[in-house]
Amino acid sequence: MAGVKHNLAANLYATAAVAVGQIALVPLFLHFWGQAYYGLWLVLSAVPAYLALSDIGIGNALGNEFAIAVERGETVRAENLIGAVWRFQTWFALVLTLLMVGALALLPLQFWLKGTAISSRDFTAVFLLLTAYSLLPLQIGSFSGVYRAAGAFPQYLLLQGHMRVLEVLGTALLLWSHATMVWLAALLVLGRIIMLSILTLRAKRLLPALSFHWRAGTWDDFRSLLPAGAGFFAFPVGNALINQGVTLVANSVGGSGAVVVLSVCRQVGRVFLQGSSLLFTSLHPELTTAYARQDRPRLQRLQAGAFGLTLLLGAFFSAGAFVWGGWMVQKWTGMPAVAGFFVGVFAVEAVTAALGNLALIIPWATSRLGVLPKAYLAVQLFSLLGSWIAFPSFGVAAVGTVFLLGNILFAGVALRQSLEELGCHLPAFLRSGLGGLREAGILLRVRLS
Repeated sequence: MAGVKHNLAANLYATAAVAVGQIALVPLFLHFWGQAYYGLWLVLSAVPAYLALSDIGIGNALGNEFAIAVERGETVRAENLIGAVWRFQTWFALVLTLLMVGALALLPLQFWLKGTAISSRDFTAVFLLLTAYSLLPLQIGSFSGVYRAAGAFPQYLLLQGHMRVLEVLGTALLLWSHATMVWLAALLVLGRIIMLSILTLRAKRLLPALSFHWRAGTWDDFRSLLPAGAGFFAFPVGNALINQGVTLVANSVGGSGAVVVLSVCRQVGRVFLQGSSLLFTSLHPELTTAYARQDRPRLQRLQAGAFGLTLLLGAFFSAGAFVWGGWMVQKWTGMPAVAGFFVGVFAVEAVTAALGNLALIIPWATSRLGVLPKAYLAVQLFSLLGSWIAFPSFGVAAVGTVFLLGNILFAGVALRQSLEELGCHLPAFLRSGLGGLREAGILLRVRLS
């Protein structure tokens, strides 16, 4: 329990830093850059984000397998796994960067993305900087398993929170000084380079018995992660289809103005989704350890409690969004009033997405994903195609409704597989959730101090 509490406290800070940063920066972007320039920034940010898919799920597979190997005393295997992954990610990132340079030189990307409001030189600079910004997390994510194995996962989360706070403050300062998006992109890249450097230095101190060097490991070590990695890969692909795909849909239908309206409505729901990730990220290390020890009762109790708590808090959040969402968005951004119904729909959509994530947590923490990757991709494709069809005729609320239906479908499939993994039926899961709900509620009262 102590490990979960420490994880939760650190994750609370990291998540709050992200959520508060998003809330604070949107009105600043709109005030200093205007809706059209900010919309272009969102579009340019969306395209390189697809490069994060080059991880092909290996980062998550590495995190689980590395932590389990250290827990079982398999030091050599742990060294070989992380060395092989580092080598693959470094070379692959370089290849992708060269491909992006070639795409900029040969394809009319600036015209396709409606980026003629800035010079071609600035467009190229921003695009390449955001490419680096999207690729650096591949290396950063590899340290998740290292810090989990060392019992120092809260340090990893705290560093993420610190860097996010500095990122928000730096962004606000650049906006206030009327800097262009080139300077902002450069700042974001610098922040991630600093974070990667700090993580590397601290990892060597946390696990001195392990030698961290990129020559360790072979292709066979890397290949051993591919089956689990292929399953994990479906989730960033699905996220990219929705998060970046719907942005491009909005841009093609209504231009940068539609992108901003959709982004603002979704941002409200994301506050809850990020809050629910507190439980997911905090429980993940504990569930991996419990799985290594074959402690199934603890697996069941923690997941059921987190699921029930999210459902309860989500009901209150959604009701508040329907009643006060439109007023809140107007006060927050200064934009013309957005119907509370629109905001409420995306709030409910976020709650269903959070429930799907928590239904997924045991297969995720144990690398036993089964049919879930295929189900997730199918649901996200359904949501993207449905949005493409519905957006031109029915607007923002239709997009949220399509997302909501897809989330409900996936949550049902994920919960069913979790119950099969636990070897229990839904009534038993719900009964254990009563005790787990109390346990999860206690976790939420943990203070950062």
